[in-house]
Amino acid sequence: MRTARTTLRNYALGAAAVAALLSTAACSPDAGAEGAGTAPSSTASATPSATPSGGTGSAAPGSAAPGSAAPSTSPGKGGDGGGDVGGDGVPGPPCTDDSFTITASTSPHDSLQHILLTATNTSDKACVLGGYPAVVFEDAHHQASVMKSQLEEFLVQPGKKAYAGVRLFRTGVPTTAVKKMGVSLSPEGYEQNVPLPGGMGFVNIDNDPKVTYWTGSEDLAVKQSLAK
Repeated sequence: MRTARTTLRNYALGAAAVAALLSTAACSPDAGAEGAGTAPSSTASATPSATPSGGTGSAAPGSAAPGSAAPSTSPGKGGDGGGDVGGDGVPGPPCTDDSFTITASTSPHDSLQHILLTATNTSDKACVLGGYPAVVFEDAHHQASVMKSQLEEFLVQPGKKAYAGVRLFRTGVPTTAVKKMGVSLSPEGYEQNVPLPGGMGFVNIDNDPKVTYWTGSEDLAVKQSLAK
């Protein structure tokens, strides 16, 4: 019996010693250092990956910057672009007088106090038109000035038209009869001799004839030419 009790006692003491040893190893500085080394490595690997995926890092502005969209919409990639861009960002080469014909017609609102200019693209390429036409009454040596109207730039496809309204004179103001009118797409353009509307041999102008900006709408051109 003493042998059995002694063996059991020794076994219990041995088990307690092992448990104490394991407890000491778990709390030892070496174990803490190992745990501390593991935690930062997982934290470091998660931290940088969270910044770009969250869209708040330096990569986000680059992906949304306005300049990044420019290459995909650059005029050089357009069918009619030719690498040129109008003042409002309209892609296409500027329109020139050698690819347009210009005619004059009476305004539907009155009898030769206002006229309508129609410019037709006779080329096989689209172009950008903007500004106002130069209208010169040659025998009076007088050029129409631009009137308050809508300024825009727009693409004129082959065979399509642009319009501008002309106010020849104001009611109750002295006028002069003129027989010749020259028109170009812009003050820097090549002047074309445009027959007067309606087969008239002359029209009357005052000392301040005016012309609207070019527009793609006939109705808008007529309406703007009637403005006071």
